[in-house]
Amino acid sequence: MTKRRKRKSEDRIHTPSEKSNFPRSGWIESSIKGIATGVVANVVSNYLRMPWLFFVSWLIFCTSVAVLLWNLWTRFAQPRRIALRTATVILFLGALCVTRPLAQRLESPFKVQVMVAVFGRDTSLNGALSWIEYDSLHGPTISPVPVALFAKIVNLRSVTSQVEAYVGEVRCGGGTWTKLVRIDSRSGYVFWTPGDLRAAVRWRLESNGLDYELPGKQLQPNETIEGWALFAFPKTLSTGISSCIFRMRVTDTLGETSLSPSSTDNSGPSRQDTVGSSLMHLDGTADLSTAHRAFYNDAH
Repeated sequence: MTKRRKRKSEDRIHTPSEKSNFPRSGWIESSIKGIATGVVANVVSNYLRMPWLFFVSWLIFCTSVAVLLWNLWTRFAQPRRIALRTATVILFLGALCVTRPLAQRLESPFKVQVMVAVFGRDTSLNGALSWIEYDSLHGPTISPVPVALFAKIVNLRSVTSQVEAYVGEVRCGGGTWTKLVRIDSRSGYVFWTPGDLRAAVRWRLESNGLDYELPGKQLQPNETIEGWALFAFPKTLSTGISSCIFRMRVTDTLGETSLSPSSTDNSGPSRQDTVGSSLMHLDGTADLSTAHRAFYNDAH
């Protein structure tokens, strides 16, 4: 008789107050599924670089973890229960606080576009469209500047961003992409010389050259900056310069890189007629015919 009463007391239905001491299995199962969903969504967002999915995945994950811990910890005594629930809330809020800076790394930092590409097919020391003059061990020295790209950079992030570096690339005749030799326009005076070196025209890039505009420039959200970037062909492309297209890679201070679409083939001196009046600031002439000539990457 005593055993039957004991078994009945064990098998009896728990009262609502007693049930509250047990975790809700339905909530636990849903929380585990939510955690798994958040992890999968986070992996997908990193692979596809989708900021909105990154936010959603973190929200699902953090909410599911909080609900799971909340239900598991209801079996503890009241003082410890309050402490653990408080820790859960702090963990949840902390996760939300770190979500935004992490998601910013998934955003494409910039929109980059090569608006104009001006270049000459002559890679020798004789037929460049423009030159840069500077002092070297040989005295006044000039180096050919066979490539000039006018680029447009837009900050796509919701916070200020700064350009750390940019790289120019070229592909000629359907070949592979090759890195161009960057020419710092601040290292000398740039001249436009589609004709005679004795009548070179000073090309003033102080107002719209990327080398002058980008250093220390904090781009506000959706702010745009435009300017010229100068390059030379690498020695591996000393021949076969034809049907070339260009693109630029721009890197921010966080190390994130944005790539521009490919430009069109805009070679030849005649291109100056289209862009000269609006984008090329020309003023003053100089005679460069007596200066020593050298390739830029050999002299720097």
